[in-house]
Amino acid sequence: MNKISSTIKTLLYLNLFILNPVFTIAQQHPSSFLDLSSEDMHWHGNNHFVIQNKNDVIQIEINKMPWEAFTLDFKNIDLTNYPLLRFQVKSDVNISLRVDVLDFTLENKIQSPITEAIPPTNDFIYVQYDLRSLFKNLNTEEVAQLKFFVNPGEKFKGKLLIKNIHFLDTNQNTNSTKKDVLILSNTKRNEVTIQSLQKEFDQIKIYNEIGQLITSSKMESSLTKTFPIERQGIFFIELFKNGKPFHVGQFIN
Repeated sequence: MNKISSTIKTLLYLNLFILNPVFTIAQQHPSSFLDLSSEDMHWHGNNHFVIQNKNDVIQIEINKMPWEAFTLDFKNIDLTNYPLLRFQVKSDVNISLRVDVLDFTLENKIQSPITEAIPPTNDFIYVQYDLRSLFKNLNTEEVAQLKFFVNPGEKFKGKLLIKNIHFLDTNQNTNSTKKDVLILSNTKRNEVTIQSLQKEFDQIKIYNEIGQLITSSKMESSLTKTFPIERQGIFFIELFKNGKPFHVGQFIN
């Protein structure tokens, strides 16, 4: 029995004899993330930002001055229980992407901003911001805007792509045996997105909670792949490269 199969067996044991109470609670509280429709969100920028929505991918052409930003506006959404911002992004060059949160007053009260480094990639990658440190001086029940600064304090000319924006609760993290793979389960769309942060994969296997293989798919090498999941439950995944397994993990859908 190889290492991956043994790990799957261990996870199955934990699921059947230990995790079932957790699974039951998760199914009773399905709102582990706030999935907004396009009608709830509106992108804006001055004439140094050309913003287009093409097949639910936001394309931003940028030719900005140092402290200019583009924004994502809401109708005063409640983020009190959803402090994790996660989305997919793609850039052709290395950038720093800062995100500020504004409530209905539209006053920027951020004292310690959060910035993430975005590397150039051929595929979309997931980025996550823990907004709790920004909530201190805000009315989190009436959040009105996210403000995006690309390379804050510097001029910048380039293109940025963004899609799949979600606000998650603090329990909605990958339940994986390694931290180099992110798993985002979207119950509203009946799909799961798997992103390997370091190593490309060309095959994936997904098992249900009793160990039955429900999906086995080969593909071109990629860092990110989205698969349909038609039912709810606990699932286990194996990721492969050139026929060799390198990751095992689990998630709740």
